[in-house]
Amino acid sequence: MLNYSDHPLLKYTNVLNPDWVTKGIYTLLSDDDLKIKAKGQLTLADLSRILTTDRYPVHRHDYLIELMKEFQLCFKLPECQPPRYLIPGILPKEEPEETELEGDTLEFQYHYTVLPDSVISRFIVLTHDKIHKQTYLRSGVLIAYTEV
Repeated sequence: MLNYSDHPLLKYTNVLNPDWVTKGIYTLLSDDDLKIKAKGQLTLADLSRILTTDRYPVHRHDYLIELMKEFQLCFKLPECQPPRYLIPGILPKEEPEETELEGDTLEFQYHYTVLPDSVISRFIVLTHDKIHKQTYLRSGVLIAYTEV
């Protein structure tokens, strides 16, 4: 059972069968159009296209999005209408061409022998408000930080 009594939106719905959530989210993460054409960007219209309405009614789509945000699988992109959400775990493997930063910069690269796939995508979700000019890739992110 899933219950988020402290969450402002999720607290109004309880899930008795977590398989409903797992299959719904997995179906979204597995969609080829979402991976290739949309480059990891999800809209509510995509949920209607990908999920069957008999099992995932439209009035539950916001709930799935909120769960994906809670599980650190996606975040809302700024200033998008209609709202768009980025799923870092399904971003293209190719790096963007423009990744140069101007001015005084520091560059950090960490190399691991074994690193679970979810670590980088969760890091992107957690630091999304610091991403420089929306430059993100499956294997990393450009972050802008200035001390005030």
